[in-house]
Parts: sequence; C-alpha cells; structure tokens
Amino acid sequence: MTIEKFIQNAEQTLEDNNFLSADKYIKDVLNENPKSLKGYLLKCTSELRQKKVEDSLQTSLMLIHLARERGKRDYICMGLYHAALAEFKLKSYKDAFKFGVLANSYDNTNNELSIFIGMVKNKLKKTESLTDVALDDLEKKIRATKEDAIIPETSSKQETVPARDTKNTQPAKKQESTSVRPEQKLRTDWYETGNTIDISLYVKRIDKESVKVEFKDESLSVHFKTFDGQNFDYDIAKLYSTIVPPECSYIVFGTKMELSLIKQEKIKWPKLEYEEGGSKALKEFPKDQAEKDPEEATPSYPTSSKKKIDWSKFDDKESDKEEEGDPALKFFQSLYANADEDTKRAMMKSYVESNGTSLSTDWSEVKKGKVKTVAPDGAEVKEWSKE
Repeated sequence: MTIEKFIQNAEQTLEDNNFLSADKYIKDVLNENPKSLKGYLLKCTSELRQKKVEDSLQTSLMLIHLARERGKRDYICMGLYHAALAEFKLKSYKDAFKFGVLANSYDNTNNELSIFIGMVKNKLKKTESLTDVALDDLEKKIRATKEDAIIPETSSKQETVPARDTKNTQPAKKQESTSVRPEQKLRTDWYETGNTIDISLYVKRIDKESVKVEFKDESLSVHFKTFDGQNFDYDIAKLYSTIVPPECSYIVFGTKMELSLIKQEKIKWPKLEYEEGGSKALKEFPKDQAEKDPEEATPSYPTSSKKKIDWSKFDDKESDKEEEGDPALKFFQSLYANADEDTKRAMMKSYVESNGTSLSTDWSEVKKGKVKTVAPDGAEVKEWSKE
C-alpha cells in the first residue's frame, strides 16, 4: 500500500472517529516517511480529539519545526493553530493566545482562527482581568518577537518512527538506544496584570517531585530536575516590588512551569528584578484593570443587541463534551445555536455576501452595507460577469 493510500485511510477513519484504525494508518504514514508533515498533522489532530492534549501539543511542536525546515507556511500555520488549541485545553490561555497570534500572522484570512483568538482574548479578560488595551499591547509584543523565542524546542520524548526497509522483509532486531538527550537551556518569559506577575519557565519533562519553590516578600527561588537528570535553578534575589507569598502559586506542565506572583501593590513592573540605584517609578495600573472583579466581567462579543453571547459557554468545559466530528464545525454550530437573532443575521449576511471569506457576529457593523470578499494572500477578487 502506498503512503498516499495510508493518508487517505487515516483521514477517512479519523473522520469516522475510528481512532484505533486512524492511529494505525498514521503510524504507517510515519513508517514510510518519518518526516511526513501530513502524518504529523493527522497525528496531532487524532491526539487532540482523543483528549491526549499534552501529546497533541508535543506533536504540534514537532510539526512546526519540520514545516519550518522545509518552508511550508501552510503546515507551520496548522501546527501553530493545533498548539493553540492544545494550550487552551490545558487552560494555559496566554500561551494559547501566543500560538494563535503567530498562526494568524501566517494566515490572516482564516475566520475560524480569528474567532478562536477572540475567544481566547475573552477568556484572558475573565481570568486575568486584562483590558482591550493590555491585550493589544500583548499581541504587538508577540508579533514583534522572533518565533524562536516563543516556540519551545521539540521534546525529545516525541516518538520518531524508523523508515521501513523495503529490501529486507525480515523483522529487524531491536537495538539498544545509545542516544543521549541534548542538554536543555532554560528559557523564560513573563507577563503582568494589575494583580499578578506570571512567569513561564520553558523546560520539558520536569519531575514534579523534585520541584522546590520558595516565595518571599522580595525574592523568588526555584529549583527542579528533569526526568533525565538535569538540574535547574531560577533565582531572583530582589524582585522589582513586594509580593504576597502565601497567595503565590505554581503549576507544572509537560513543557514548562508557570509561576504566579501576587503583587502587594498594584503597580506596573518594568522588569522582574530590582536594580540598586535605580529609581522605582510607582505607576499604578488603571483602576478598571487592577481592581476589576472577574466574576462581573463575563466576556461577550460586541453586538448591538441587548442580549449578548456568553463566551464562557465555549470554554474548556464545553469542549470537553463528546467531540465527534470536526471540532471546528461543532464550535460554529454551538456559536450559532447560542447566538441571539442579531448575531445570527450578522453571521449569515457576512458569510454569504463575502463568498465565505468573512464571518462577523457584529450586526451593528454588518448592517451598514455589503460585506466585501477578502481574497487570500497572493490572490485577487474578480467579478463574475454573465455573458
């Protein structure tokens, strides 16, 4: 059987939610070509549908790196989008936003992706009390940062399948692995809200049992090991400002650790570490951002209707329901089913008039006139004339 047939069978069985057969055909694809972009795309899709979320994230990262090596923009975009979906499932909304924005930079005409980013923004408004201005600033920062500084390296845990030997039909003898895992470098990132400082430490395969974190009023100390024996230390002797140690916390994921520091004063931190001799400008966060009660800020998509869409209905709880069929299709079905009449009219009018290239839920804008067709990059819109 050819690799094309394996791919075709994998797609069909995946569409039928026959994951056992789909995974078998996907493995056949990667047996034939260990660097098959289509194979890795099918693999991360299958894992996500089976709720193997961390596995799907690792496979997505592998897809991104392989696609970048070959300059395949469409597969880079799909890898980033699947990574965003996985991070969303893991409730790591800031990373979901980062991957989503990067995917959008490769394809800004994908309406499904644009709506997903909007959903993540609303989730960040609710969980992090971020304003539109703060989200816009974060998006600009992501777009201005090199991808290498945002996308973690692929995990050495990722399974690679050896190429099939077509000349020798005898079963290959199992060889002992003599490969040594490359040493990881600690990569960090941080972001602040009115109330918190959120730090991400990007290291894969952290041994949760080895983690030791010490929060003090003006300092932070972190130590942990990975499963392959590497030791890591992350220390800040004097933080830019004081924190509330009893309220600080951390969580370990498959590819990183996240630290959440609770500010004692709701001021802006231009940096994490205080420098001796430096002046500390105590710039307060806007009151609506620093003291906003998340419970009173259920995110809603802008609409002229008095009845607004509760985007919290489309969070991870909703997505954890039975995931038969295409997740994107189910998302749009849920969106339309729970929308008010103005929103439904906006969705139908924008989609039909733009020839399927735009989808809007804002009736106040859509009702102003005909929605234009937006051509993909490298294409142009031509009027059809009946001769």
